[in-house]
Amino acid sequence: MVVLPSLTLPPRELTHIEGYARYEERLLFLLLMLREPAVSLVFLSSVPVAPEVVDYYLSFLPDPAGARARLRMMPAGLTENTELRPLTHRILADPAMCHEIALVAGSDAWLFPFVVTEHEERLSELTGLPLYGAPARLAALGTKSGSRALAESARVATVTGTGGLASVEEAEAVAARLIRDGPVMLKLDDGYGGLGNAIVEAMPNGRLTQARIRFTAQDETWTSFAKEISARGAVVERYLTTPDLRSPSTLASITPDGTPEVIATQDQILDGMVYVGCRAPADDRYRAVLRANARRVVDALAALGVIGLFSLDFLAAGRDGYEILLCETNLRFGGTTHPFGTTLLVTGGSVDGTTGQVVNGGRAKAYVGTDHLWVPHFRGCRPGDVIDRLGANAFDPRRGTGAVLHLLSAACVYGKLGITAIGATPGEAEQVYQDSLRALGAAKQPGAPQSR
Repeated sequence: MVVLPSLTLPPRELTHIEGYARYEERLLFLLLMLREPAVSLVFLSSVPVAPEVVDYYLSFLPDPAGARARLRMMPAGLTENTELRPLTHRILADPAMCHEIALVAGSDAWLFPFVVTEHEERLSELTGLPLYGAPARLAALGTKSGSRALAESARVATVTGTGGLASVEEAEAVAARLIRDGPVMLKLDDGYGGLGNAIVEAMPNGRLTQARIRFTAQDETWTSFAKEISARGAVVERYLTTPDLRSPSTLASITPDGTPEVIATQDQILDGMVYVGCRAPADDRYRAVLRANARRVVDALAALGVIGLFSLDFLAAGRDGYEILLCETNLRFGGTTHPFGTTLLVTGGSVDGTTGQVVNGGRAKAYVGTDHLWVPHFRGCRPGDVIDRLGANAFDPRRGTGAVLHLLSAACVYGKLGITAIGATPGEAEQVYQDSLRALGAAKQPGAPQSR
């Protein structure tokens, strides 16, 4: 495996991600794939990953020394990635590194990217490594407009609205019509983590220039947002305020031979409109329907030639008989990927094909994950100092429960940390999570899964 954690996203999206320079380390959970003796792994990065961070992940494996012998960490040579330039761009600009990647990987390897764009495809060509991800020509399926069209073809419901809007005038016409029934949501087609969203609460005279709008990004204005609509396209939908509205998500995969699978379910934790974490499994009141809807979408994607690991975000509206609505298709690694992958790999478990839960030793696992904890007191510390603060809350392989940390370098540089809390039940996972937050002295905690 050659892991390419490049955040090849629109530059404006990157400016909204605090600690962007260290977000590549979210994919370090893939080091746990070295649990399998036949696997070797190359991890690419913009800046070097501290040896004690690497040691931390390998410590969860039964043979850390053997795993290290099959691991190659390959940084691009920067001391700190402060420029908004994705890792893939840096590698492409360095022919010697491209050659070295191909040499180290050999002929029996796959390139595992965070997301596939034309840049990742160019790197694939130069190194001779096939990509485990959706082809760039299908990227439109992962946009907000593409998700709506996909849902229609898969016979899955969506929120009332219109996609494929290429101008402010088109967005304004749809918003003026929908706002008669309540607030509407504007979404940039390729927004990331909810950061490209805005809520129109009132629209005097049917004009967006005079509208009362709440933007997700704190520095956003209508002038800047309007430019993005024209450049990137948009969707306009009703903004649902249904009581007990939930935001469940599913992880899915399509193997290179075209085999589709719905893997796991989670309830997303939102801070307003922004994704900040997840709890798994999803609520059992709608989990079966969620998986059934996800399977129809995954089958449609497989028929179109998508491969790789990706996530599908939904809304669950109602108190008793939940209506499941497709919200978006993320054809990349997302915020729910590493909590699931961490839980699966540190426990050495498997996935129950019926429930989607991680199972180890005959017992199902639950988890709570986030990468939005603020720990400013760790700035300037060593990663080991952060690890030590977990104390008795740290993951114990013998019990199969406890907390695993993410973004350790980000904690030491930016004061931002991630965590996956694992338990035998949702209640135990929540307890591990809360106990770990107290031990770490986290200054900010995500809200409840239904926060909207």
